[in-house]
Amino acid sequence: MQTAERLQTTVLASCEPQQLNSVLSELHNIKGITFYTPATGRFDLVIWLSTTEQTKVYSLVNQIRAIEGVVSTSTLIPFSGFTNGRDFKTSLLDLGRSDFVPLDDRARTIELP
Repeated sequence: MQTAERLQTTVLASCEPQQLNSVLSELHNIKGITFYTPATGRFDLVIWLSTTEQTKVYSLVNQIRAIEGVVSTSTLIPFSGFTNGRDFKTSLLDLGRSDFVPLDDRARTIELP
C-alpha cells in the first residue's frame, strides 16, 4: 500500500444545531466518506474522506457543503511525505531547518528547576 492510500482527508464541519440529525443522515448517503461523528467545540462534525486526491476531495467537500444545515467546513489534507517523525525531520533538514529537534528529543533535554 502506498503512503497516499493510507492518508485520509479530514473535514471539520459546523452546522445548524436543530439540523444535526438530518445532516448525519445525509452524510450516510455520500460515497467516499469513511467515518463521521458529532464533536464538541468549534466544529460540530468530524468527517473522514477516503481520498487525498484534490479533485475527489473538492467534489466530496462540495457535496457535504450542499447538505441543508451545513454552515461551514474546514478541510485538512495531509502531505504524503510527512507521515512520521523521521521523514518530517529529514524533510525539514532538506529545507535547511537544521534547528529542528523532534518533540521526543526535546522532552529528554528539558531541565526542570
